[in-house]
Amino acid sequence: MVFTAIAVASGALFARNVPAAWFVIAAAAALIGVVARRPYVLIVGLAVVSSVLASRAWDGLRPPPAAVVENRWVTLLTDPAPFPGGSIGAEVRMGSRHVSAFARGPAGAAMSTHLAGERLLVDGVLRPLAGVQRTRMAPRHIAARLSIDSVSDARGANLMGTIANSYRRVVAHGARALPERLRPLFGGMVLGDDRGQSAELQDAFRAAGLTHLMVVSGQNVAFALLVASPLIRRGGLHWRFGATLLVLVGFGVLTRWEPSVLRAEAMAVVAAAGALAGRPVPALRLLALAVTGCVLVDPLLVHSVGFRLSVAAVTGLVVLTPVLQRRRVPMLLAASIAAQLGAAIVLVPTFGTVPLVSLPANVLAVPLSGPLMMWGLTAGPVAGLLSPLSSVIHAPTHAILAWEAGVATTAARVPLAPVGLWGLALVGVAVAATILARHASSALRPAVLALAVSVGAAVIAFAVRAPSPTNGVEVDPGARLWVLGGHSVLQVGGRLGATLPESLRARHVHRLDVLVVTRPGSAAADAAWPIVQAFRPRVVLAPEHHQLAGARTARRGAVVRVDGLEVAVTDAGPPLVVRVSPTVYRRSGDPPPG
Repeated sequence: MVFTAIAVASGALFARNVPAAWFVIAAAAALIGVVARRPYVLIVGLAVVSSVLASRAWDGLRPPPAAVVENRWVTLLTDPAPFPGGSIGAEVRMGSRHVSAFARGPAGAAMSTHLAGERLLVDGVLRPLAGVQRTRMAPRHIAARLSIDSVSDARGANLMGTIANSYRRVVAHGARALPERLRPLFGGMVLGDDRGQSAELQDAFRAAGLTHLMVVSGQNVAFALLVASPLIRRGGLHWRFGATLLVLVGFGVLTRWEPSVLRAEAMAVVAAAGALAGRPVPALRLLALAVTGCVLVDPLLVHSVGFRLSVAAVTGLVVLTPVLQRRRVPMLLAASIAAQLGAAIVLVPTFGTVPLVSLPANVLAVPLSGPLMMWGLTAGPVAGLLSPLSSVIHAPTHAILAWEAGVATTAARVPLAPVGLWGLALVGVAVAATILARHASSALRPAVLALAVSVGAAVIAFAVRAPSPTNGVEVDPGARLWVLGGHSVLQVGGRLGATLPESLRARHVHRLDVLVVTRPGSAAADAAWPIVQAFRPRVVLAPEHHQLAGARTARRGAVVRVDGLEVAVTDAGPPLVVRVSPTVYRRSGDPPPG
């Protein structure tokens, strides 16, 4: 089954169209492979079937021609969320197509009051997606963009969607008792609603390797089943199977069918079917069957980073956790190591690096995510219905969320740069050597431990080394970095990319001496604030009429000196213009650094 899952995923990655007769032959071969117990026939047949289905899925994503849309009903597939520039966006189904919809002004305001599953009567303009945008949106089956000009009517969702939306609204009402900073984190961890999460908190969780906690993931399916277990266990096997399916469907509708949730629910369905048949399914086979089924139903899932990460992390859990436990590694640490190593297989090729601090951060943060999920699902609606008591009911919620945010923020500030493929390999060598040292002979044990310590020290030395000298390098569109003698100056202006903090950490920059914000206004302040929070610059310079808390208004001719670098304001603007140059000399009367 493992080889079958690999073959099906490979076929979906390398989509090829074939004549209909070949497709029928491949499907028949797969069926014969199951009936006659010929695994190689099954593997080859399903690989061809998967490849053809993927090709048909790509054909279905042919961009439509541009057209004016008038009085068309669309169904919201995701909850409308604010986007930069003041627009409201969501994924919608229009006829048989999935499109990305955006609206501004009154249309955006009308759209923002609704949730997934509800229907809107809209006017607008439909335009095709092409190039990078089409590739990026393909896993969501989106090939067009709808600019909505007006929303003239609305209708509710179906029965299951109405129940799920009512539940979400009640839970969200009760969550108003939580601090504004933590409220969106609660929505993401319990309901999968990540709207409104602050950029600085997202960066902290990303830098700590805890992004999977900010939204509902596959592990939350197990917690949902645990919450419903008193109801599920009340009847016989058939009742348990039916109730399990009902809970899984309801949880999928509630959390909007995220790829990791799909993978976990497929595994749960196979496990429930095995229990009903009296044939328990081993974990690795469960995963293989779930991957095979999900990819055959939706071949474009193989291009989803969330789906890949979920499968890789669970593969690490299933394969490596028993091995580590046999070496007497504690269960929590073994599971965290296994999941992180599994996820790194996807993280490093996709993003280039993986946070070195993610292992201890996950050990500290993950154990409380389960209790938070179960408390949020059960006590959340009660808090929503009993508003005067919501602050008391959510006292445990507040404590757990504060702990999770504190772990992420603290871990993000640890001066360890993320490591790439070679660093990850060295970490694996150090872990393996440490485990083997327990079973090595007394003569070899010191040598193995010395190897583990040496490799670990080499990785840490790489991660904590000072940043390399840099002279005005563009580290992100609109951001330039100067580094000399371990001191750093960053100049930003306008809208910044979400990956700027990661780019700085990858260059071993963990603290800024001077941050120069060249533009005034709220947009520039909102863009720069996550950098201020994450890198705590000693001095922040901004032009007149800035709205950035704690920033100094720069005057023409002003000079800020740090060891090795000098920042001189040549034009107070706006925009603010500075010249960054090496400090030529130091006089005894010069001001101190910063």
